[in-house]
Amino acid sequence: MTTITSLAEARALTQKHRDRDRADLIARLGWTPKHADGGRLAPAANAERKIEIHRARTAGLTVDQCAALFQIDRGSISRADHQGAALLAERATQQPLEAPTHAEPAPAPVAQSNPPTAPTESPTTPVTTPSQAMKTTPAYTGAPEPGRQPHSDAPEAGEHHDGPPRREVTVSEVFDSRPSLRSIRDNARNAGEAPFAALVAVIIRVLVATPPSLTIPGLGARSAPGSLNMYGALAAPSGGGKGEVQALSRNCVEITDTRGKRIDDRDEMIGSGEGLIAHFAMPDDPDVTPTTRALFDVDEITNLTALSGRTGATLQPTLLSMWSGKTVGQSNASKDTSRRVEGGRYRLGILAGVQPANAGALLDEAGSGLPQRFVWASMDDSEHDMDTPPAQPVKVTVPSFEDPARSVEVCHQVREALRADKERKREGRYPHPWDSHALQCREIIGVALSLLDGRSGDVTAEDWHLAGLIWQHNRNTRWKCLQGSRDQATEEATERERIKVGARDQVADDRMNRAREIIEQALTEGQGRFHRSAVRNGKARRFRAEFDDVLTEMIEARKLAPSRDEDTGAEWVTDIRNMS
Repeated sequence: MTTITSLAEARALTQKHRDRDRADLIARLGWTPKHADGGRLAPAANAERKIEIHRARTAGLTVDQCAALFQIDRGSISRADHQGAALLAERATQQPLEAPTHAEPAPAPVAQSNPPTAPTESPTTPVTTPSQAMKTTPAYTGAPEPGRQPHSDAPEAGEHHDGPPRREVTVSEVFDSRPSLRSIRDNARNAGEAPFAALVAVIIRVLVATPPSLTIPGLGARSAPGSLNMYGALAAPSGGGKGEVQALSRNCVEITDTRGKRIDDRDEMIGSGEGLIAHFAMPDDPDVTPTTRALFDVDEITNLTALSGRTGATLQPTLLSMWSGKTVGQSNASKDTSRRVEGGRYRLGILAGVQPANAGALLDEAGSGLPQRFVWASMDDSEHDMDTPPAQPVKVTVPSFEDPARSVEVCHQVREALRADKERKREGRYPHPWDSHALQCREIIGVALSLLDGRSGDVTAEDWHLAGLIWQHNRNTRWKCLQGSRDQATEEATERERIKVGARDQVADDRMNRAREIIEQALTEGQGRFHRSAVRNGKARRFRAEFDDVLTEMIEARKLAPSRDEDTGAEWVTDIRNMS
């Protein structure tokens, strides 16, 4: 233990700790020597500095950490964050978005394969390294539409995304690829809803219909399988139709299990973490069948975050654990207070409505990892057409609860992406916080697309590609919600400042009026004149600045006249308003 013997040693030790923390933060952001010099940020233009602050906040740094890192006061961080986001958005409209200097290099352009001239496919080029596999779009095992080319902007493993979207993923790129997706699109447009929102709602509903024994495989031979639990967020302003999409998703699919049993579960409402656990807990009556799957409907995300923000609330940590299918609850001495659900014994889905202006309630929890576990979908559809004829519901078959436990098969592109991501993490190169669960979410989406396509849930290269497009739409929607929440925060901060300024102005007016009353009272008591210093240091002692301002104003307006006693040097003020 270090013994501190003087104040100078204490200050030196404190500065040492601060420098170490700053170095850790710089290393966390991955800043190069261009951005940092000896653990201290190099001088930068004001605009660039604001952008760096915005990127630091997006990376998950707190206001206090940013204040320490950039050596500016806490009050300037939020303002610089908003201005940096606006600068990035403005630049995105003027020129193509460049990869930030502290992010990993952007994936190399996808090599377009020649159109096939025969039904047989050419052999796939062997992958030499995981990093090369990450940057190459594989040939599909499923047959794409004739003439369709792979989408070069589909997100690949480990790609960072902390800025404005590169470009929008169009509806036709996803929904024209399969009859099942076209059916969902047509039914959505016939009802006046957005195809991507309807698809995400259907995906959550299909995943909830699967038994918890259906899993995604682990990466290693002894790795634990992953859960198919998934959360969805539908983004639209108030009145945008989020509730209608949730209801529509039930009618877009007909789900049965392998034994021919129709699956049509009702939606539940979330109350608390304890209530969520109790919903799946083993009932006391052995004759009662335990609940093993549930889809929870959250009308507005602020309701969910309000519940998780209560003192002593366990909802947020419960949601985090249950997304991964872990064991939740606690075992107490009393049987009445014991609530425990074993991992891998339940299937959970959540479908929440999010107003972009209120999205900060969820996005501000990025440090916990909760918003990264949601698949975001926009309620916008620029090509909407309510005259679209309706389509037959998609028939989906899922494993029965009586079927043996099984992990789905995945194509080698999925395994290579997961392996490359794992290798980067072991080297200390972690993805952007917003992409911390991107690959697992994309894999789960691929399972749902396989089931919607009438297959068993095994993920092909085409499933993986389509899941990448849906995940890119998720990124774009999440970014827009992030901007909407920041705009809302800026407006609220501006309104608070306006109220403060108005209050200060009102106080200033009240003080000026009080000084004017004191002057008039002094003139009345002195029969048209008063001793300036006596009044200023007497009745006006709490309003001296205002007294001087009002007095100067009245003298300049020729309402009062100053004079000085030649014998004593005292300054007098005389009322000349009634003099002819």
